Amino acid sequence: MCKEGEENGYFATDTQGTTYVNEVWPGDANYPDFGRRKVRDWWGKHHKFLVDIGVDGVWNDMNEPASFNGPLPDDVQFEYGAHEKVHNIYGHFMAKATYEGLAKNDGGKRPFVLTR
Repeated sequence: MCKEGEENGYFATDTQGTTYVNEVWPGDANYPDFGRRKVRDWWGKHHKFLVDIGVDGVWNDMNEPASFNGPLPDDVQFEYGAHEKVHNIYGHFMAKATYEGLAKNDGGKRPFVLTR
């Protein structure tokens, strides 16, 4: 999934256009640019695997976005602007992408998304 996202330019970048990387639970991580419809659709389609193995809900954690190294720098770049401008909507768009992915793939069940 990460390779596909990188190839398609779906992640936030630094001011030089390089994919921004920081550390969260699994280790080094990229930050999908959820403000873009195409990225939300990409994220959502990957929930089919979870639904197929019986997962009924998803907890989006660390989606302020956050890192173990403190707040993301204000100049991390997203389509809608720098992190300082999109910080408050990032979690909303991630929850939206997760909800839509579950809704599309769960056979009519009401999606359960826990987010912080």
